[in-house]
Amino acid sequence: MEPGPVSTVPTPTPHDYRAAPRRELLDALTAADAVLVDARHGIGAPRTAADVARAALVALATARALAEMLLSFEWLSQTEAIRNGATLADVAAASGLDVDEVLAGLRSRIAGQVEHGCMTRDDGDELLAEIDRAEMARRLRERHGGTAPASPQG
Repeated sequence: MEPGPVSTVPTPTPHDYRAAPRRELLDALTAADAVLVDARHGIGAPRTAADVARAALVALATARALAEMLLSFEWLSQTEAIRNGATLADVAAASGLDVDEVLAGLRSRIAGQVEHGCMTRDDGDELLAEIDRAEMARRLRERHGGTAPASPQG
């Protein structure tokens, strides 16, 4: 790798890639990582310092954009898991969070979706009711040594 002038190309940011499909982000990240690995190990044609720096910046920005994109779907996956019988403890474990963080995040996300018109108030209330039922079931299981008593409705 030969030293070269600093690139005059603007530094990419995760925001630059927000509208890109996941496949394009993965492809861009893979290509940028390949440049970095090749340069580090002297594989292929020599690269200028500016080329390697640019590849590193693209790798950083695309990786962050991809992470943000994937995490933006986390709340949907969490609510679907809860709606389909997963416990809050299961959802928290799969999310790498504790139950209180999952609850706070879901409630905040639902409020934001309603506030910005992405979800109706009725849909938000219905989803909050499901989350509240899951939380009540969790508390009952904790109170009764890991097993919830029979439902008063059942």
